[in-house]
Amino acid sequence: MKSDPAKKHISYIDVIRVVASVFVVFMHTAAGGLRTDVAGHTGWFVLAGLSSVAFCAVPLFFMVSGFLLTDSERTGDVKVLLKERLPRLIVPLAFWSVVSILWNMVSERAFSPVCFLKMLASAVRGPVNVSLWFMYALAAMYLISPLLCAGLRRLGRQGERLILALIVLIKLISVLRILFPAFAGKYLGFDVLNHIDVFGGHLACFILGWFLGKTEIRFPRPALWAAAVAVCAVIIAGTVIRSSAAGEYVDSFQTQSAGFEVLLASCVFLLIKQSPAVEAAAVRKPAHAIAPLTFPVYLMHHILLLIAARFVSAVSLTSVLLETVAVYAASLLIAWILSRIPVLSYLACGLRRR
Repeated sequence: MKSDPAKKHISYIDVIRVVASVFVVFMHTAAGGLRTDVAGHTGWFVLAGLSSVAFCAVPLFFMVSGFLLTDSERTGDVKVLLKERLPRLIVPLAFWSVVSILWNMVSERAFSPVCFLKMLASAVRGPVNVSLWFMYALAAMYLISPLLCAGLRRLGRQGERLILALIVLIKLISVLRILFPAFAGKYLGFDVLNHIDVFGGHLACFILGWFLGKTEIRFPRPALWAAAVAVCAVIIAGTVIRSSAAGEYVDSFQTQSAGFEVLLASCVFLLIKQSPAVEAAAVRKPAHAIAPLTFPVYLMHHILLLIAARFVSAVSLTSVLLETVAVYAASLLIAWILSRIPVLSYLACGLRRR
């Protein structure tokens, strides 16, 4: 998600970051509507379909971070990691965690110094709201990035093929576990692969981003579109069928670290990367301006959703879409304002004003 200031600018990465940030805001906005009225009307089916696409946001963010970090010449420099990269990740995380804690205390009318300190201590152990889990996983990957970078660069062609084959195998098994849970539980519990599939399966996406970003292979766009549509169809059908059968929203097909969403994210990554439109001024310039703000947008949008929930209930398709636009626009505006203030630019956005 974070970019490396030492790297040359990459337009398609900006576009992916913007697209993924919109997806993640929609995904969290739609959650209430999907759980409130399961398979009850056309709007629910549309929400389920759109959410199935939006759930590829997290794999996309991991892929972008993996490519930018492992492809950088400075990744192996531990001083750069500790003095620049990690602080630009952790400081904004700490800032928005404090804001989230304060909002929770105010909304629950339970403010006290002792309560604040307890909640602050809990933020050290884990995220204070559900959407921030991504940052903790990403920080851990940052810490091992020098090792990852050094290892990937020394693999050679056979080593690259081995790593890529392992990623494909792990994600294939995750697909089978979703499709055939009873069978998978009995026959696909490979302890060796479970040990390899660390960080909840997201490290594979992180490394996959390196492969996708560096490859010079031009995949046929019709084939990529066909694969993306086919995967979307499977995710949507699986979500609708299982939710209807259970009488409640079941998101197993939308699992963000599993094969379906990872494959969809890979198709989206390559479609955007290979699109000539990303270099058009009408796309490149807005994406370039918005991309640095997607980090604080991700960090703050959950707080704005909680605030919005006090006034409106986004359950219907129309209300979810309107709230997504409103929350994203508000997050973007707040991030832009904060980015213009020297101290807050770094504290809230991880950006250094030049």
